[in-house]
Amino acid sequence: RQGQELLMHHRISSIYLVLLAVTAIPCNAEVSSGAEIRAQFSANHAALISSSLTGRITEFKQRVGDRVQKGELVVSFDCQRHLAESQITETRLLSSQYQVAINQKLADLESISDLELEMSQAQVKIDRAEYNRALAITSYCKVHAPFSGIITEKHANAFEYITEGGALFKLVDTDNLETEMIVPSVQLPKFKPGRPFEVYVGETGQVVTVIVDRIGGAIDPVSESVKVFGRLKDKQKNLLPGMSGAIVRHLEP
Repeated sequence: RQGQELLMHHRISSIYLVLLAVTAIPCNAEVSSGAEIRAQFSANHAALISSSLTGRITEFKQRVGDRVQKGELVVSFDCQRHLAESQITETRLLSSQYQVAINQKLADLESISDLELEMSQAQVKIDRAEYNRALAITSYCKVHAPFSGIITEKHANAFEYITEGGALFKLVDTDNLETEMIVPSVQLPKFKPGRPFEVYVGETGQVVTVIVDRIGGAIDPVSESVKVFGRLKDKQKNLLPGMSGAIVRHLEP
């Protein structure tokens, strides 16, 4: 009998402790929904720049980590042969244009047929197309930065011979970053477009404000999660693509 009384006393004590723990939770406390949500920073603009022609590089001074501005010259090719071909096609175009002028006068005098005049006019169109193609090829002799950013990879050097389509360098825009998050679907109401939240960046130890930009088009039925993308409220010079952080607080819009 004494053992039964001790067991009953132990059960009552356990229930009493549980009730104390429950009543100690504030009524306005937010119940945790699982692991923390991570935000991965990535670049809006990143491109692997390749060569549009086959040739030898004559100049490529930039190094990995160098910043370039939009339109800045990065790579130059030896294009003497392409320039010569451009001059040849230009001369052919001028010659065919002169021939059309002569044939027009002869046609006015009825010294040649209309067919001969039309054939010379068609030759002008062919020569002009050849000249435009040659100009397009020579425009590939100099590679300019399509946008401002940092060279993160360098796949070629000066004096090397590159074939058409060969990789030259990778350019990443570090000024305009966005965040990508995997969010549980039950927390989507907290991530409406336009709503701000704060992210603690582990690599820099700073807290930045991010604004929800857009939500992925579908929820993964297995993980019951969805991708959410955000944009930085203010530009941060010391943030780089690949850094990540944890959401620490949601803000009111």
